[in-house]
Amino acid sequence: MTASSSSNNNSSSSCSICSSISSSSNSRFSSSRSSSSSSSSISSSRSSSSSSSISRSSSSSSSSSSSSSSRNSNSSSSRRSRRRSSNSSRSSSSSSSSSSSSSRVVVVVVVVVVVVVVVVVVVVVVVVVVVVVVVVVVVVVVVVVVVVVVVVVVVVVVVVVVVVVVVVVVVVVVVVVVVVVVVVVVVVVVVVVVVVVVVVVVVVVVVVVVVVVVVVVVVIVAVVVVRLVVVV
Repeated sequence: MTASSSSNNNSSSSCSICSSISSSSNSRFSSSRSSSSSSSSISSSRSSSSSSSISRSSSSSSSSSSSSSSRNSNSSSSRRSRRRSSNSSRSSSSSSSSSSSSSRVVVVVVVVVVVVVVVVVVVVVVVVVVVVVVVVVVVVVVVVVVVVVVVVVVVVVVVVVVVVVVVVVVVVVVVVVVVVVVVVVVVVVVVVVVVVVVVVVVVVVVVVVVVVVVVVVVVIVAVVVVRLVVVV
């Protein structure tokens, strides 16, 4: 029984060492292994207690030498059980430290994720604001350019229309003036020609009449003179 308890003690110590090593590598497996080590320590303590009870019963029936040997074995098993309990407490403390370190890692990861999300949101908001401002500026510039071009075109058209109207009016006025002048000139010329013709005709008629009258008078005088002469 003592040999079996010592073998149990050795296995439990090896299990506790394994559990402490695995707890430094992985927190989840460390907790499970620490629980297995604690269960093995409990089972070893139970086996030690059973061996101690058996040794005590055997010491009551055996001699003093066997009782001393069982006491020695009991003391050695109690020392080993204490070592196992200390090892198990160490493994539990290492598992708790590993779990706290894992919780710290989780907190750091969560903080980093939150900071990254906030930075991404801020960058997206800034980009959207910049895009909106650029679009508004471009639209305002396009509207101003269109308005200026339309105003310039309207002014040019109005000026051209006014110039054309003025030119047309001037041309019309000039044409009218020229026509009036031509008509007046023609009328004056016609009147002058008519007056000249009339005057010439009148002069001619008067001359002819005068000549005729003179001739008639001369003829009459001549006839009278001739008759007078003939009569005398």
